[in-house]
Order: sequence, then C-alpha cells, then structure tokens
Amino acid sequence: MTVEMRKTALALAATLCVVGATGWASACGYDGASAAAIAARYPHAVEVAARLLHPSNSQILDRQLVSPTFVNMMGYHRAVHRLQRLREPLERVVLDEHLTSPGFSLLLVEAGLWTRYAPDAEGVRISVHTPRPPADDVLVFTGEAVIEAIGSGRLSADEAFQRGLIVVDGAPQASGQIAALLRAALDMLADGV
Repeated sequence: MTVEMRKTALALAATLCVVGATGWASACGYDGASAAAIAARYPHAVEVAARLLHPSNSQILDRQLVSPTFVNMMGYHRAVHRLQRLREPLERVVLDEHLTSPGFSLLLVEAGLWTRYAPDAEGVRISVHTPRPPADDVLVFTGEAVIEAIGSGRLSADEAFQRGLIVVDGAPQASGQIAALLRAALDMLADGV
C-alpha cells in the first residue's frame, strides 16, 4: 500500500470514527457504530477503503456513496436493496451452473456492514447486518459505490477486481470459487439480469 493510500485510509478511518460517534451503538456505521473499528481488524478493508477514495476512481464511483456526509436509515435501506439485488444474480449463477460454493461474508467497508451469502441447492440465502463473519467464511471486501458502479455499467467486475475495489480473502480454493461466482453474478447485474 502506498503512502498516499495509507493517508487516505487513515482519513477515512477518522471520518468513520466521527460518524460512528454520532449515533446509537449497533453492528454497523449505518446506525452509528464505528466502521473504522471494524476496518482496523481487517487489513483488506483498509486497503479497499483507500482505493475507494483514490483520485483514479473519482470518475467511476459515486462520491456520495464513497464518503457519505451522514449515516442514516435511508442509507441503510439503500445499501440493503443493493445487497439484495446482488443476491439475485448470485442465485441464478448457483442454480444455472449447479454450483456448491461455500458461504461468504461481504463487508461494505464505508459503513462496516457485514452481509452473509449462503449458496445451497435451493439458491442463495442472505443475512444482512450480521455482527461478524463466521470464522471459516471467505471474506469479500468492497463498497456500496462499487456495486452501484457495476450495476450502472460504469465499471466492469473484472476492472473492479483489478483496481482492488473488490478483494476476496480466505482459503485459496474457496476464495477462487467465490471470486468466480462474484464475477459471473456482477456481470449479470451489469447486464440488468
């Protein structure tokens, strides 16, 4: 991570601490908890947060989603809607290709919002606003602004991975499966499926 990226990540962490101090205690920044505390426990979250704020991504990502000026329930519902929309193409890929991939937990780094996706023979179950990921889960770090940019066609899934705006962390085989599943689902999301 470059010095500039570290400074940006620290600025984001400080901003998230201020935002987190304004609300009531709960599991994520959307309802007042410190997303910076969550990010500090996961180095990949800090890296993704820095990349979200990097000037090279300013033309692609919605700045209001990357650096929200306030955190409220409307923002939470908007994020949940995007996470639910992501579940649909994930489920389609799982069912169409008869995949048996492991479950994974996705962190929206701007607010520290964990969501768990559990693929099975019947589709993909989703649990939004989980307190923390299970110990054996593959972890996915990204931002709401990234999902929005892919869904609106300003960013491809491959480019998001290349830019480090989506990072998958876990056991190598499981991480590879989840990365492939996410790429396919995000491509469908971009196509409006």
